[in-house]
Amino acid sequence: PLPFKRLVVAWVSLTILLGALLLFAAEAPALSFMDALFISCNAVTSTGLASFNISRFSVGSQVLVAILVQLGSSTLILTVPVALRLYAINRLIPPQARRLNLHDLRRVPQWFVDREAGLLLLKVVAAYHVLIYAFGFVLLAVGFAIQPTGERGVCGYLAPSNETRPFECSPIGFAAFHTISAFNNAGFSIVPSSLTPFADNGVVLFGIALLVMAGNVLFPVLLRYVVAACSRFTSESSPRQVYLRYLLINSRRFIPYIFSPQQTALLLCAQLCLLLAQAFVSCMGSKDSSICRQWWFMAVM
Repeated sequence: PLPFKRLVVAWVSLTILLGALLLFAAEAPALSFMDALFISCNAVTSTGLASFNISRFSVGSQVLVAILVQLGSSTLILTVPVALRLYAINRLIPPQARRLNLHDLRRVPQWFVDREAGLLLLKVVAAYHVLIYAFGFVLLAVGFAIQPTGERGVCGYLAPSNETRPFECSPIGFAAFHTISAFNNAGFSIVPSSLTPFADNGVVLFGIALLVMAGNVLFPVLLRYVVAACSRFTSESSPRQVYLRYLLINSRRFIPYIFSPQQTALLLCAQLCLLLAQAFVSCMGSKDSSICRQWWFMAVM
């Protein structure tokens, strides 16, 4: 059997340790090694807890935290079984057979369809990440740009040890970091007060909420719809159509997050009902009218 569990444990452990060493080397002596290890662990596991003010980090260290969050992404780790399956298939077939085309075969072997469908699935997952990240980044950058200049929060200090010389966040830095953090449900923010300065900014809150759902509860729904859309707009005579339909029918052979059409619709309806119920309870149980104005954001978070 393929050592999937051991690979994931080794990957997470080594990434946490390497991230802690790099953070400690960049921020010492202000940051202790235990704090660096704690932040690295919470970044890779998307827990979002921090024992040190991340806004006091240098830009390089903030980029490192974002990279650690991405390296621990559950939506990317789930592609590991697909990659391992493809590796096993390629080891079992002769080198000359790897260059075959669907039109070259009278009878298509199972391994051939599995390999081509698996490769296509990896491309679809990669494209999904790129599209969601790009859309979320644009939303957050626009939302940040329309925020009044004096209300954008602080993203760092000219001297990390001196908090009397702060500088405001930049649209690109704010959007890039929070896009990665929100999609991976990490909860990290380079603004000390988190998203409090943007409490009345609907564009930023909508972007964060969309990214949180796209990387979590709606990931199986959107991933199946992306594969279905690719199948719909692919020519019937194209070999890719065969692989896409195979993915829609036998997707659980590759990845556990693509459900049947009925299961996908049920999951979507259940999530919407739960979000509405949570929003209603949050609004009715609070005396703060601002919570009711942003009920949809409170429900998602």
